[in-house]
Amino acid sequence: MLRFPLLAAIIYAALSASVAGAAEKLIFGNQWDAFYQQLATEESELMPPGWRDVISLPPAPDDDFTRSEVEYIIALKPLRRRYQGDIDAQIKDVVQPFADGLNLNEAELAGLRKFWATLLPDVTRVTMHFKAKFDRARPRQYSKEVDPSISPPGHPAYPSGHSTDAHTLALVLTEIWPEKKTQLLSIAHQIAMNREIAGVHYRSDTAAGYLLAQQIVTLLPENPKAKSLIAAQKSALTSGN
Repeated sequence: MLRFPLLAAIIYAALSASVAGAAEKLIFGNQWDAFYQQLATEESELMPPGWRDVISLPPAPDDDFTRSEVEYIIALKPLRRRYQGDIDAQIKDVVQPFADGLNLNEAELAGLRKFWATLLPDVTRVTMHFKAKFDRARPRQYSKEVDPSISPPGHPAYPSGHSTDAHTLALVLTEIWPEKKTQLLSIAHQIAMNREIAGVHYRSDTAAGYLLAQQIVTLLPENPKAKSLIAAQKSALTSGN
């Protein structure tokens, strides 16, 4: 598979050309889960004030481009046999793949889970804000042939929450282990790619999640609480506690 930075460049080049003459798009509509819909309107505790005015994403692709992405998702279906175990495990847990890749011990894993549990609600609030803004339909709304291997979540597709989560965690961990950046981003991309294989996300959702994660990680240190949280996690992982 392509390394993610190259994949993102390819997708966004096509995406930019697509949205230039964007037609009316199929939308996710009124299928929202009430819990996630509420998160979309809540203020973040860890992001700096005014983050909604600072973070930006390109519009979700138009229907023509999306339909080409649906064809790609359908072509990925044979990979489900190989990756379904990981897909199922990662529905609620994006931390374990990083722990495995970094060979963390039990205490380090417990600390990382606690850190992510603190950070995740705010990352989700940011993601849901943009999902509500773009209201992109899920792949199965375009074609029954997608036949997702898991239940699609109760919120729009763009940007991918798993891509945002995994790349946010990867980029935070890169600040602790910069020499492992390639490995960490590779883990994040596979987590995001698994959602495409499962049939619940498009490639451009994955790319948008990475772009969103980059902006989240850049802004987090501007909030003193978030800065302290990240510093404490870095200290814990580098001291062996």
